[in-house]
Amino acid sequence: PENTMVFYNGEYRQQLDAVIDHAIRTGTPWQLELQITTAKGRRMWVRSIGHAAFENGVCKRLFGTFQDINERKKATVAIQQSRKLLEDVLQSASEVSIIATDHEGIITLFNKGAEKLLGYSAAEVTGKYSWEILHSPEEVAARGKELSELYKTPIKGFRVFTQIPELEGSEGREWTYVRKDGTATIVSMVVTPIRDNADITGYLGIATDKSEFLANMSHEIRTPLNGVIGFTDLLMKTVLNETQQQYASIVNQSGNSLLSIINDILDFSKIEAGKIELDISKCDLLEFSSQASDILSFQAAQKGIEMLLNVSTDLPRFMWADVVRLKQILLNLLSNAVKFTDQGEIELEIRPVGQPTEGMTTIRFQVRDTG
Repeated sequence: PENTMVFYNGEYRQQLDAVIDHAIRTGTPWQLELQITTAKGRRMWVRSIGHAAFENGVCKRLFGTFQDINERKKATVAIQQSRKLLEDVLQSASEVSIIATDHEGIITLFNKGAEKLLGYSAAEVTGKYSWEILHSPEEVAARGKELSELYKTPIKGFRVFTQIPELEGSEGREWTYVRKDGTATIVSMVVTPIRDNADITGYLGIATDKSEFLANMSHEIRTPLNGVIGFTDLLMKTVLNETQQQYASIVNQSGNSLLSIINDILDFSKIEAGKIELDISKCDLLEFSSQASDILSFQAAQKGIEMLLNVSTDLPRFMWADVVRLKQILLNLLSNAVKFTDQGEIELEIRPVGQPTEGMTTIRFQVRDTG
Protein backbone atom coordinates (compact mmCIF):
# COMPACT_ATOMS: atom_id res chain seq x y z
CA PRO A 1 0.00 0.00 0.00
CA GLU A 2 2.86 2.42 0.67
CA ASN A 3 3.93 2.25 -2.99
CA THR A 4 0.39 2.98 -4.09
CA MET A 5 -0.29 5.66 -1.52
CA VAL A 6 2.43 7.91 -2.89
CA PHE A 7 0.06 8.89 -5.71
CA TYR A 8 -2.58 10.21 -3.31
CA ASN A 9 -2.63 13.35 -1.23
CA GLY A 10 -4.95 15.47 0.84
CA GLU A 11 -8.56 14.35 1.25
CA TYR A 12 -8.15 11.46 -1.21
CA ARG A 13 -5.27 10.00 0.84
CA GLN A 14 -7.43 10.27 3.96
CA GLN A 15 -10.38 8.56 2.23
CA LEU A 16 -8.28 5.65 1.03
CA ASP A 17 -6.54 5.33 4.42
CA ALA A 18 -9.95 5.14 6.07
CA VAL A 19 -11.43 2.43 3.78
CA ILE A 20 -8.29 0.29 3.87
CA ASP A 21 -8.14 0.52 7.65
CA HIS A 22 -11.83 -0.44 7.79
CA ALA A 23 -11.22 -3.38 5.42
CA ILE A 24 -8.29 -4.64 7.50
CA ARG A 25 -10.37 -4.50 10.69
CA THR A 26 -13.72 -5.77 9.39
CA GLY A 27 -13.12 -7.42 6.04
CA THR A 28 -15.42 -4.91 4.28
CA PRO A 29 -14.51 -4.45 0.57
CA TRP A 30 -14.17 -0.96 -0.80
CA GLN A 31 -15.08 0.92 -3.95
CA LEU A 32 -14.60 4.66 -4.29
CA GLU A 33 -13.63 7.34 -6.80
CA LEU A 34 -10.44 9.24 -6.10
CA GLN A 35 -8.09 11.67 -7.75
CA ILE A 36 -4.42 10.68 -8.02
CA THR A 37 -1.28 12.47 -9.13
CA THR A 38 0.82 10.31 -11.47
CA ALA A 39 4.62 10.05 -11.34
CA LYS A 40 4.71 12.66 -14.13
CA GLY A 41 2.57 15.08 -12.11
CA ARG A 42 -0.68 14.56 -14.04
CA ARG A 43 -3.86 14.59 -11.98
CA MET A 44 -6.48 12.03 -12.97
CA TRP A 45 -9.57 10.30 -11.64
CA VAL A 46 -9.57 6.56 -10.88
CA ARG A 47 -11.97 4.09 -9.35
CA SER A 48 -10.29 2.06 -6.59
CA ILE A 49 -11.86 -1.36 -5.92
CA GLY A 50 -10.40 -3.79 -3.38
CA HIS A 51 -10.78 -6.17 -0.49
CA ALA A 52 -8.68 -7.67 2.31
CA ALA A 53 -7.68 -11.38 2.43
CA PHE A 54 -7.77 -13.02 5.86
CA GLU A 55 -6.11 -16.16 7.33
CA ASN A 56 -7.30 -17.33 10.75
CA GLY A 57 -9.05 -14.02 11.27
CA VAL A 58 -5.97 -11.99 10.52
CA CYS A 59 -5.55 -9.78 7.43
CA LYS A 60 -2.58 -11.11 5.45
CA ARG A 61 -2.83 -9.19 2.18
CA LEU A 62 -4.88 -6.63 0.21
CA PHE A 63 -6.15 -7.06 -3.32
CA GLY A 64 -7.17 -4.10 -5.42
CA THR A 65 -7.63 -2.75 -8.92
CA PHE A 66 -7.73 0.72 -10.40
CA GLN A 67 -9.88 1.83 -13.33
CA ASP A 68 -9.15 4.95 -15.37
CA ILE A 69 -12.40 6.97 -15.19
CA ASN A 70 -10.80 10.34 -15.90
CA GLU A 71 -12.75 11.31 -19.05
CA ARG A 72 -16.10 10.12 -17.73
CA LYS A 73 -15.55 11.87 -14.39
CA LYS A 74 -14.51 15.14 -16.06
CA ALA A 75 -17.66 15.01 -18.21
CA THR A 76 -19.82 14.35 -15.13
CA VAL A 77 -18.21 17.21 -13.22
CA ALA A 78 -18.69 19.54 -16.23
CA ILE A 79 -22.38 18.58 -16.42
CA GLN A 80 -22.81 19.18 -12.69
CA GLN A 81 -21.10 22.57 -12.96
CA SER A 82 -23.23 23.53 -15.97
CA ARG A 83 -26.39 22.46 -14.17
CA LYS A 84 -25.38 24.43 -11.09
CA LEU A 85 -24.62 27.49 -13.24
CA LEU A 86 -27.97 27.18 -15.04
CA GLU A 87 -29.84 26.84 -11.74
CA ASP A 88 -28.00 29.88 -10.36
CA VAL A 89 -28.89 31.91 -13.48
CA LEU A 90 -32.53 30.81 -13.41
CA GLN A 91 -32.91 31.64 -9.73
CA SER A 92 -31.04 34.94 -9.89
CA ALA A 93 -33.28 36.22 -12.72
CA SER A 94 -35.69 37.63 -10.15
CA GLU A 95 -37.29 40.11 -12.59
CA VAL A 96 -38.16 37.40 -15.14
CA SER A 97 -40.62 34.55 -14.59
CA ILE A 98 -39.05 31.26 -15.73
CA ILE A 99 -41.18 28.11 -15.53
CA ALA A 100 -40.30 24.66 -16.89
CA THR A 101 -42.62 21.67 -17.19
CA ASP A 102 -42.38 18.01 -18.12
CA HIS A 103 -43.91 16.82 -21.42
CA GLU A 104 -47.36 16.59 -19.80
CA GLY A 105 -47.27 20.14 -18.43
CA ILE A 106 -46.50 19.42 -14.76
CA ILE A 107 -44.30 22.20 -13.37
CA THR A 108 -40.68 21.09 -12.77
CA LEU A 109 -39.00 24.47 -12.23
CA PHE A 110 -40.41 27.68 -10.79
CA ASN A 111 -37.79 30.39 -10.32
CA LYS A 112 -37.75 33.36 -7.94
CA GLY A 113 -39.08 35.66 -10.66
CA ALA A 114 -42.12 33.38 -11.03
CA GLU A 115 -42.61 33.35 -7.25
CA LYS A 116 -42.45 37.17 -7.17
CA LEU A 117 -44.81 37.62 -10.12
CA LEU A 118 -47.39 34.94 -9.27
CA GLY A 119 -47.36 34.72 -5.47
CA TYR A 120 -46.82 30.95 -5.31
CA SER A 121 -43.73 29.39 -3.75
CA ALA A 122 -41.82 26.88 -5.86
CA ALA A 123 -42.59 24.15 -3.31
CA GLU A 124 -46.33 24.78 -3.67
CA VAL A 125 -46.47 24.06 -7.39
CA THR A 126 -43.39 22.07 -8.44
CA GLY A 127 -44.29 18.49 -9.28
CA LYS A 128 -47.93 19.08 -8.30
CA TYR A 129 -49.71 21.34 -10.75
CA SER A 130 -49.97 21.87 -14.48
CA TRP A 131 -48.99 25.16 -16.08
CA GLU A 132 -52.72 25.72 -16.69
CA ILE A 133 -53.18 26.71 -13.02
CA LEU A 134 -51.58 30.06 -13.95
CA HIS A 135 -54.16 30.90 -16.65
CA SER A 136 -57.87 31.58 -16.73
CA PRO A 137 -59.85 28.64 -18.17
CA GLU A 138 -61.76 31.07 -20.41
CA GLU A 139 -58.57 32.42 -22.02
CA VAL A 140 -57.13 28.93 -22.56
CA ALA A 141 -60.43 27.75 -24.08
CA ALA A 142 -60.61 30.80 -26.37
CA ARG A 143 -57.05 30.26 -27.58
CA GLY A 144 -57.79 26.55 -28.03
CA LYS A 145 -60.72 27.42 -30.27
CA GLU A 146 -58.51 29.70 -32.40
CA LEU A 147 -55.85 27.01 -32.80
CA SER A 148 -58.41 24.28 -33.50
CA GLU A 149 -59.84 26.34 -36.36
CA LEU A 150 -56.35 27.17 -37.64
CA TYR A 151 -55.02 23.61 -37.64
CA LYS A 152 -58.34 21.84 -38.33
CA THR A 153 -57.92 19.55 -35.32
CA PRO A 154 -59.15 19.75 -31.70
CA ILE A 155 -56.59 21.55 -29.51
CA LYS A 156 -57.33 22.18 -25.84
CA GLY A 157 -55.82 22.19 -22.35
CA PHE A 158 -52.05 22.21 -22.10
CA ARG A 159 -51.74 21.59 -25.86
CA VAL A 160 -52.82 25.20 -26.35
CA PHE A 161 -49.38 26.31 -25.10
CA THR A 162 -47.32 23.70 -26.97
CA GLN A 163 -48.89 23.38 -30.44
CA ILE A 164 -47.02 26.23 -32.13
CA PRO A 165 -43.71 25.84 -30.20
CA GLU A 166 -43.54 22.20 -31.31
CA LEU A 167 -44.15 23.11 -34.94
CA GLU A 168 -42.16 26.33 -35.18
CA GLY A 169 -39.56 26.06 -32.39
CA SER A 170 -41.02 28.76 -30.16
CA GLU A 171 -44.00 31.06 -29.69
CA GLY A 172 -44.07 34.57 -28.26
CA ARG A 173 -47.39 36.16 -27.38
CA GLU A 174 -49.29 37.97 -24.64
CA TRP A 175 -51.07 35.96 -21.96
CA THR A 176 -52.96 36.83 -18.81
CA TYR A 177 -51.33 35.25 -15.77
CA VAL A 178 -53.59 34.67 -12.77
CA ARG A 179 -51.79 35.12 -9.46
CA LYS A 180 -52.37 33.01 -6.35
CA ASP A 181 -54.58 35.78 -4.89
CA GLY A 182 -56.78 35.73 -8.00
CA THR A 183 -55.58 39.02 -9.48
CA ALA A 184 -54.54 39.09 -13.13
CA THR A 185 -51.56 40.59 -14.93
CA ILE A 186 -50.70 40.73 -18.63
CA VAL A 187 -47.35 39.17 -19.51
CA SER A 188 -45.28 38.81 -22.64
CA MET A 189 -44.28 35.13 -22.77
CA VAL A 190 -42.06 32.96 -24.96
CA VAL A 191 -42.57 29.18 -24.88
CA THR A 192 -39.95 26.78 -26.25
CA PRO A 193 -39.73 22.96 -26.19
CA ILE A 194 -36.98 21.27 -24.16
CA ARG A 195 -35.47 18.48 -26.24
CA ASP A 196 -33.28 15.44 -25.58
CA ASN A 197 -31.99 14.87 -29.11
CA ALA A 198 -35.21 14.63 -31.13
CA ASP A 199 -37.51 13.83 -28.21
CA ILE A 200 -39.41 16.60 -26.40
CA THR A 201 -39.00 16.14 -22.65
CA GLY A 202 -40.66 19.33 -21.49
CA TYR A 203 -41.34 23.01 -22.12
CA LEU A 204 -39.87 26.31 -20.94
CA GLY A 205 -41.90 29.50 -20.50
CA ILE A 206 -40.12 32.82 -19.96
CA ALA A 207 -42.43 35.73 -19.15
CA THR A 208 -42.09 39.40 -18.25
CA ASP A 209 -44.79 41.50 -16.64
CA LYS A 210 -45.78 44.01 -19.36
CA SER A 211 -46.80 46.67 -16.85
CA GLU A 212 -43.57 46.23 -14.86
CA PHE A 213 -41.48 46.42 -18.03
CA LEU A 214 -43.15 49.59 -19.28
CA ALA A 215 -42.98 51.21 -15.86
CA ASN A 216 -39.24 50.54 -15.68
CA MET A 217 -38.75 51.78 -19.26
CA SER A 218 -40.57 55.10 -18.75
CA HIS A 219 -37.43 57.24 -18.46
CA GLU A 220 -35.73 55.56 -21.43
CA ILE A 221 -38.81 56.08 -23.63
CA ARG A 222 -39.52 59.69 -22.65
CA THR A 223 -35.95 61.04 -22.80
CA PRO A 224 -35.34 60.87 -26.58
CA LEU A 225 -38.83 62.18 -27.29
CA ASN A 226 -38.30 65.14 -24.99
CA GLY A 227 -35.12 65.82 -26.98
CA VAL A 228 -37.11 65.92 -30.23
CA ILE A 229 -39.71 68.28 -28.75
CA GLY A 230 -37.18 70.51 -27.01
CA PHE A 231 -34.94 71.00 -30.03
CA THR A 232 -37.79 71.58 -32.49
CA ASP A 233 -38.99 74.22 -30.00
CA LEU A 234 -35.56 75.87 -30.22
CA LEU A 235 -35.48 75.44 -33.99
CA MET A 236 -38.83 77.26 -34.37
CA LYS A 237 -37.38 80.26 -32.50
CA THR A 238 -34.64 80.67 -35.11
CA VAL A 239 -34.95 82.41 -38.47
CA LEU A 240 -36.84 80.01 -40.78
CA ASN A 241 -38.71 80.52 -44.01
CA GLU A 242 -42.46 79.85 -44.01
CA THR A 243 -42.17 76.27 -45.25
CA GLN A 244 -39.46 75.35 -42.76
CA GLN A 245 -41.48 76.90 -39.92
CA GLN A 246 -44.51 74.85 -40.97
CA TYR A 247 -42.52 71.61 -41.11
CA ALA A 248 -40.85 72.23 -37.73
CA SER A 249 -44.25 73.06 -36.22
CA ILE A 250 -45.73 69.79 -37.48
CA VAL A 251 -42.79 67.81 -36.02
CA ASN A 252 -43.22 69.63 -32.70
CA GLN A 253 -46.97 69.04 -32.55
CA SER A 254 -46.55 65.39 -33.54
CA GLY A 255 -43.89 64.93 -30.87
CA ASN A 256 -46.15 66.46 -28.23
CA SER A 257 -49.07 64.26 -29.32
CA LEU A 258 -46.89 61.14 -29.17
CA LEU A 259 -45.54 62.15 -25.76
CA SER A 260 -49.10 62.58 -24.49
CA ILE A 261 -50.04 59.08 -25.67
CA ILE A 262 -46.87 57.56 -24.21
CA ASN A 263 -47.44 59.35 -20.91
CA ASP A 264 -50.92 57.85 -20.69
CA ILE A 265 -49.63 54.35 -21.41
CA LEU A 266 -46.66 54.60 -19.06
CA ASP A 267 -48.65 56.07 -16.20
CA PHE A 268 -51.31 53.38 -16.55
CA SER A 269 -48.53 50.78 -16.50
CA LYS A 270 -46.93 52.39 -13.46
CA ILE A 271 -50.26 52.40 -11.60
CA GLU A 272 -50.73 48.69 -12.44
CA ALA A 273 -47.20 47.88 -11.31
CA GLY A 274 -47.57 49.93 -8.10
CA LYS A 275 -44.62 52.11 -9.13
CA ILE A 276 -46.15 55.53 -9.74
CA GLU A 277 -44.44 58.35 -7.84
CA LEU A 278 -45.47 62.01 -7.83
CA ASP A 279 -42.88 64.62 -8.82
CA ILE A 280 -43.97 67.59 -6.70
CA SER A 281 -42.50 71.03 -7.47
CA LYS A 282 -43.39 74.70 -7.01
CA CYS A 283 -45.01 76.39 -10.00
CA ASP A 284 -46.78 79.61 -10.99
CA LEU A 285 -50.51 78.86 -10.86
CA LEU A 286 -51.51 81.58 -13.34
CA GLU A 287 -48.85 80.58 -15.87
CA PHE A 288 -49.79 76.91 -15.52
CA SER A 289 -53.53 77.50 -15.97
CA SER A 290 -53.09 79.73 -19.01
CA GLN A 291 -50.80 77.15 -20.64
CA ALA A 292 -53.38 74.40 -20.09
CA SER A 293 -56.23 76.43 -21.60
CA ASP A 294 -54.14 77.82 -24.49
CA ILE A 295 -53.34 74.34 -25.75
CA LEU A 296 -57.07 73.59 -26.24
CA SER A 297 -58.14 77.08 -27.33
CA PHE A 298 -57.18 76.44 -30.95
CA GLN A 299 -59.20 73.18 -31.11
CA ALA A 300 -62.18 74.88 -29.44
CA ALA A 301 -62.04 77.86 -31.86
CA GLN A 302 -62.06 75.50 -34.85
CA LYS A 303 -65.44 74.14 -33.65
CA GLY A 304 -66.76 77.61 -32.84
CA ILE A 305 -66.69 76.93 -29.10
CA GLU A 306 -65.60 79.54 -26.57
CA MET A 307 -62.79 78.53 -24.19
CA LEU A 308 -63.06 80.21 -20.77
CA LEU A 309 -60.45 80.31 -18.00
CA ASN A 310 -61.86 81.20 -14.57
CA VAL A 311 -59.17 81.52 -11.89
CA SER A 312 -60.33 82.69 -8.47
CA THR A 313 -58.72 85.81 -7.06
CA ASP A 314 -58.62 84.11 -3.63
CA LEU A 315 -55.91 81.71 -4.80
CA PRO A 316 -52.20 82.08 -3.98
CA ARG A 317 -49.86 82.86 -6.90
CA PHE A 318 -47.79 79.69 -6.50
CA MET A 319 -48.76 76.09 -5.86
CA TRP A 320 -47.04 72.75 -5.17
CA ALA A 321 -48.04 70.03 -7.63
CA ASP A 322 -46.90 67.32 -10.03
CA VAL A 323 -47.18 69.77 -12.93
CA VAL A 324 -46.73 67.25 -15.76
CA ARG A 325 -49.41 64.87 -14.51
CA LEU A 326 -51.82 67.62 -13.45
CA LYS A 327 -51.57 69.19 -16.91
CA GLN A 328 -52.00 65.74 -18.45
CA ILE A 329 -55.24 65.19 -16.51
CA LEU A 330 -56.61 68.64 -17.35
CA LEU A 331 -55.76 68.26 -21.05
CA ASN A 332 -57.59 64.91 -21.12
CA LEU A 333 -60.66 66.50 -19.53
CA LEU A 334 -60.55 69.57 -21.77
CA SER A 335 -59.94 67.48 -24.90
CA ASN A 336 -62.99 65.33 -24.06
CA ALA A 337 -65.01 68.48 -23.47
CA VAL A 338 -64.07 69.81 -26.92
CA LYS A 339 -64.79 66.46 -28.51
CA PHE A 340 -68.31 66.15 -27.11
CA THR A 341 -69.35 69.83 -27.29
CA ASP A 342 -70.75 71.14 -30.57
CA GLN A 343 -71.86 74.60 -29.41
CA GLY A 344 -71.56 76.86 -26.38
CA GLU A 345 -68.54 76.98 -24.15
CA ILE A 346 -65.93 75.11 -22.15
CA GLU A 347 -64.67 76.44 -18.85
CA LEU A 348 -61.62 75.56 -16.79
CA GLU A 349 -62.34 76.81 -13.28
CA ILE A 350 -59.71 76.89 -10.53
CA ARG A 351 -60.77 77.85 -7.04
CA PRO A 352 -59.89 77.22 -3.38
CA VAL A 353 -61.72 74.58 -1.34
CA GLY A 354 -62.64 75.72 2.17
CA GLN A 355 -60.50 78.04 4.25
CA PRO A 356 -56.66 77.99 4.29
CA THR A 357 -55.24 75.79 7.07
CA GLU A 358 -51.80 76.53 8.51
CA GLY A 359 -50.97 78.59 5.45
CA MET A 360 -51.98 75.79 3.04
CA THR A 361 -54.82 76.02 0.52
CA THR A 362 -56.52 73.06 -1.15
CA ILE A 363 -57.25 73.81 -4.82
CA ARG A 364 -60.04 72.42 -6.99
CA PHE A 365 -59.64 72.16 -10.77
CA GLN A 366 -62.95 71.77 -12.56
CA VAL A 367 -63.88 71.43 -16.25
CA ARG A 368 -67.41 72.43 -17.33
CA ASP A 369 -68.87 72.21 -20.82
CA THR A 370 -72.23 72.65 -22.52
CA GLY A 371 -71.93 69.38 -24.45
